[in-house]
Amino acid sequence: MHLSQFGHEQPFPRRCSRTLDRPLWPQICQRDCQQWYFAGKLKTHSRYWVSDMLKIWISTLLLSCGVAHAAAPVVSCDKAYAAEVSRPGLLAITGQDGKFSHVKIGHHVDGGRFSQDDRYLILYGMPAQANPQSPQTNFLTLYKLGGQPKTIVRRVYGGGIYSADFSADGKFVAVTTRIGVDILDVKKISFESHDPAYTPKFPLQACDRH
Repeated sequence: MHLSQFGHEQPFPRRCSRTLDRPLWPQICQRDCQQWYFAGKLKTHSRYWVSDMLKIWISTLLLSCGVAHAAAPVVSCDKAYAAEVSRPGLLAITGQDGKFSHVKIGHHVDGGRFSQDDRYLILYGMPAQANPQSPQTNFLTLYKLGGQPKTIVRRVYGGGIYSADFSADGKFVAVTTRIGVDILDVKKISFESHDPAYTPKFPLQACDRH
């Protein structure tokens, strides 16, 4: 009997190693060696199994949450426009007249806002392909409307995004995240970061939230 019969490279218990090459080795030794081998295999396999199952569970949870959030459309203050993911990777923006246009999007829609004048649309959400290694990653996308919608800002956040609100005049967007507050200058396409206690120095858009 040799170690290769068990497919294990680590040494067997001492009393077994003395009898492995004998034609007839005691059954108790065989039992002990087999228990030693399978116990080690079971421990190793259990560790990998738990790790794999945890990743699958997190991925499923993130995906189900993303789909649930994407089901609720973002509606403009005057109810003239609505935006929602029509299918993975494609955002549909519908007007009051029933006409709609499509634009690419690389994430789910967990929330967002139209500007007061319906010239811009800000959306945020988890990535379309959930990653269990970075479960809190969120994307922020700013679209310019009118004619064919166009993406003008795309930004990745390592922490969750709680809200994104336009200023009353539509010139800025206050993005509140887990780690602070970012102010997006819509015209300059620039960001200014602040700590979580920061309060914007401009009034926010006051229409009903959706």
